[in-house]
Amino acid sequence: MTVQLEDSVSNGALLPSLADDAHRHFGSRDLSNFVIIVGSGADKIHFHVHWEILACASPYFEKMKVIAMKESRLGEVVLPEDCPFAWNALIWRLYPPLEELTINEAVLVVPLVDRLDLAWLVKELKRVLSDQKSSNSRTPDFADVLCSHGFGEVVSVWFSKSPDSSAWATTAARSFVESCKHADAVRFAASFLLDSVRVSVHSFSNVSYERCSDCRQSCIKISPLDRFGLRP
Repeated sequence: MTVQLEDSVSNGALLPSLADDAHRHFGSRDLSNFVIIVGSGADKIHFHVHWEILACASPYFEKMKVIAMKESRLGEVVLPEDCPFAWNALIWRLYPPLEELTINEAVLVVPLVDRLDLAWLVKELKRVLSDQKSSNSRTPDFADVLCSHGFGEVVSVWFSKSPDSSAWATTAARSFVESCKHADAVRFAASFLLDSVRVSVHSFSNVSYERCSDCRQSCIKISPLDRFGLRP
């Protein structure tokens, strides 16, 4: 079971499925023994969960219990700056039926994976966010987020020469170079642009001049193989 996310998530607006339910329970309600309070004000959501599941999934929560932090004694942790949607998506991922994150959910969960040391979820996120279906989420800002949280490999895949990515990358690379702030994100986009320029230059390196029967002038004749740099 997953909550479908909308574009409104990006500006902090809550969907009715969360806003109308300030207390969300996962698994057995009677056995829940920990509360994650996310957000602030009217957007605050209480996630009633099970400590054992959190500790098994995240070294962050495991250490919280081992060193007897205040949160473990009180049975709750307050995260006013975090996104309720991100936590909702992550917690559903921890509970049966253990469904893979959707693209929209993966976008939100990335910062939590880094902070909570969820190494087991990294491979899944890379696969989901590298998929061609994720093209709508491929923005300079998100590229910066990915690179800053150790997911630069995903941005690298966006600007690969694979058939699934090259068409998108050709139109997006310049805007990424101009807008991205993280050095790795800029580097991936710039490398794609430079490679494209090299191909363009190479396509004109083996031209020949022939007299055109129509205009009686010397015209450049370029074969299809020359144009794509494939001439042997």
